[in-house]
Amino acid sequence: MSHNNFSCIQKIPVFQTLSDNIITELVKISTHQKQYESGSYIYKPDDDLSGLFIVDSGQVDIISVSSDGRELILYTLTDGQFNYDTSIFNKNKHRYFAKVRKKSQICIIRQTDFQNLLYMHPDLAIKMLNAYGDRLIEMESSFISGQFMNSSHRLMDYLNNLSERNGSETFVLDSSKKDLALILNISPATLSRLFRKLSEQKVISIENKTITIL
Repeated sequence: MSHNNFSCIQKIPVFQTLSDNIITELVKISTHQKQYESGSYIYKPDDDLSGLFIVDSGQVDIISVSSDGRELILYTLTDGQFNYDTSIFNKNKHRYFAKVRKKSQICIIRQTDFQNLLYMHPDLAIKMLNAYGDRLIEMESSFISGQFMNSSHRLMDYLNNLSERNGSETFVLDSSKKDLALILNISPATLSRLFRKLSEQKVISIENKTITIL
């Protein structure tokens, strides 16, 4: 299937209600379908920011690494989502790793051109600020759950959110169990025990990566 640059930009939720003229301007300042293999990095900390990247297809983890080498997946980007690195608004460098989990096609909107477009179209700037605000609320909620919920509650909170996003009580995990353990900040062994316990308690059923909330 051929790639449609206009549709690629328009399918991003924050851009969906923009006029065709603004979408066309975004297409003009973007580069499309740069391919990244699984395990490769789109950027690393201290890399110069090149622009806003959009996942046309695939999966990309945004990862923070502590001084002792521990990884924490902040969030995962999938089809039609873009990175929320706030340095898109200034000249700062990247703070996190963007690591490709699943072979991805990436489209990039150049930073300087995008900033100029924000100046010319205040409605676009407001949409971007709202999108960043929503992401901050999601990350704050994730942080709070990590502080106050036990590991079992964190797992069920994650599964319920995934069920809601899929619109079904039966869904396929969007992460490997190793990556899910990183997201929940628990060990893979603990995650396996939790899945087994929830299954035995008939809270969920699980077959490979397919989960049903009972």
